[in-house]
Amino acid sequence: ISNCLFLLYLAGALLLSAKQLRRFFQWRNRVRRCIAITGGRVYDVFLESKRFAKLEHRPVALRDCGRLLPAAACFGTPRRGTVLCPLEEYAALPDAELRMILIHELEHLRRYDNPVAFFLTMVANLLYLNGFVRFLVGRWAAVAELDCDERVRSALRLDRQGEAQYAELLLASQSDGRVALPGC
Repeated sequence: ISNCLFLLYLAGALLLSAKQLRRFFQWRNRVRRCIAITGGRVYDVFLESKRFAKLEHRPVALRDCGRLLPAAACFGTPRRGTVLCPLEEYAALPDAELRMILIHELEHLRRYDNPVAFFLTMVANLLYLNGFVRFLVGRWAAVAELDCDERVRSALRLDRQGEAQYAELLLASQSDGRVALPGC
């Protein structure tokens, strides 16, 4: 009977891992279909943000996700990363706010948050009966967000007014509809 329980557990872990891999490949294909942004004011701010994040020599692309995502997100690593943004909405933002958002996403790439989150999610899938592992993965994600926020603050040397503006921007960018990117 212990072999049957082990096989049942293993089947559950494999199903969860297969679901995660499927979602990863779906998002990779969606990202590849997004239109590259290679000019204009948003692109200029993106290039400036890459300098602030010390990624100016990395081939990180900026793509218009249109209505695919309600806010900016990143996908990949600094070697082959992509920052997604809804161009129509972000073109209306002031340069300072746009720079804050882009630096935040570039910091996720610089920290390799996407591959780490993917790996931690796969470990959590393997140990899916252990609630503590899921808790730790959630805590890691929260710490990653806070660290990227701190790096935005330090990169832009924000004063109290700038910090308040960044906090308002973060709160305004929160959407009601949850979008689950792979590994997040």
